[in-house]
Amino acid sequence: MWHRTPIKMYAVCEPSLRELTAGYNSVHLVFFGIFFGAAIAFGIACSQVPKTDAMTRYYYFAVTLATFLVSIFFAVAGGMSLWRAHKEKEKLYSESEPIDPM
Repeated sequence: MWHRTPIKMYAVCEPSLRELTAGYNSVHLVFFGIFFGAAIAFGIACSQVPKTDAMTRYYYFAVTLATFLVSIFFAVAGGMSLWRAHKEKEKLYSESEPIDPM
């Protein structure tokens, strides 16, 4: 009992532990947030450029599109690692019994 919450301990093998920590601490999800925020910022900047300045507008649109596509890549990669970690956790719960801490 810790903070009035029962703690269940499980025996976890090294590959399962790696999969769990890789999924729930994914750097891909951090980069998704950074690039998605950048895409929004560049999109706003693109909409604020006067229509007479076509080249600058084109550059902002290209950068917006590129950062949005990179954010999609990181979202898919982070989502897949999160999904694998979730599946590994479900497998751990279904196949294991908690260790009695005495």
